[in-house]
This record gives sequence, C-alpha cells and structure tokens, in this order.
Amino acid sequence: EHGLLSALSEDERRAVRQTMVRRTYRKGDTLFHEGEPGNLLYVIERGRVAIRVSTALGDVATLTVLGRGESFGEQALLDESAVRTASAVALEPGAIVGCIPAKPIATKSVKP
Repeated sequence: EHGLLSALSEDERRAVRQTMVRRTYRKGDTLFHEGEPGNLLYVIERGRVAIRVSTALGDVATLTVLGRGESFGEQALLDESAVRTASAVALEPGAIVGCIPAKPIATKSVKP
C-alpha cells in the first residue's frame, strides 16, 4: 500500500475502505472535470488514470498518469469547498477506482 492511505494503520485503512464505493470506467471515461466540486478521494484499484488540465490556449495537457494503488483528489481532504484543479480520465477499459468521501479520511487521519 502506498499513497495517502499508507499513513494509516491497518485497522484505519480497513475502516476507510468500508466507506469506499468502487466504480468501473471504460477507456476515455471522465471521472471528474476541472472546476467541479471536489469532495471525494480516489484510489486506483486497477488500470490507469490520466490527470489533465486545460491550457490558456484551450489545449489539454496531461500532468501525470497514475496506476494501481495510487490516490488522487486529496485536496478534498484539506478544504470541503475545494474545486477540482484538473480533470481525471480513465486510460484503460475496466479501470476500477474506489471513491472515498473525504470526511471519513480526514476524521481518521487527524490524531489528537
């Protein structure tokens, strides 16, 4: 396990995964668009996802390509009113991505 969930204990990871909703995407499906509200953290279970932004000239630039075990959308953990600063697009058929509401993770990862 790597990414944001790796900082949690096994019990905490298990609890967070219980809140996860798994979605399957086709190649080219958009998970979310730049500028949309961001209230979910995403964890890739299978496949690859491209993180893309629009340029000032109207082109699309790929910032990174993420794969199994990697997470994205973590800005939702920091600010409940966050908006997506990029779009996410599935690059492979059958990509499975777990969507986790940001609030349970933020609550579990903050220790008194």
